[in-house]
Amino acid sequence: MTTESSQPIAAPSAGTYTVDTSASKVTFATKHLFGLGSVQGVFPVRSGSVQVTDPVADSSIRVEIDAAGVDSANPGRDKQVRAKGLLDTAAHPTIVFSAGVGEGSTLTGTLTVREVTRPLTLQVHELSVQPGAFTARATTTVDRYEFGIVAKKGLAARMLDLTVEVRCTL
Repeated sequence: MTTESSQPIAAPSAGTYTVDTSASKVTFATKHLFGLGSVQGVFPVRSGSVQVTDPVADSSIRVEIDAAGVDSANPGRDKQVRAKGLLDTAAHPTIVFSAGVGEGSTLTGTLTVREVTRPLTLQVHELSVQPGAFTARATTTVDRYEFGIVAKKGLAARMLDLTVEVRCTL
């Protein structure tokens, strides 16, 4: 059975929105120990902006993620993730996602990690619009090998499932 919503999804009004870093985050889920264990954690969002235009399909997004802020609830593991063999946050403290909005419920753009930029598509699952603000939740899967992060093969999984949750205000 298929149903259609009687109300169209509302788009945010045109303008430049700032990402509310206190209400935004990137969570991750992956495996470790040769796939036997699960790891979950969070990266804080450092800054970001969304330029909503009319038409909405021409809008753009830029979000900076604090790589050094990784928190998996295991300080020893987080220290290893920050180290030179993985994220090397001393030299590369920021992860950047930039995208155009386009059509439908996907965001296609680029992700830059350790100065390596690769295409990335996020699937938008929720969009809630309020006067002067909106919140969104999107997901994707990232292959760390594509960014040259190949240390600890087997101990740390190749793929990471990401969920991006942002609140943006005018």
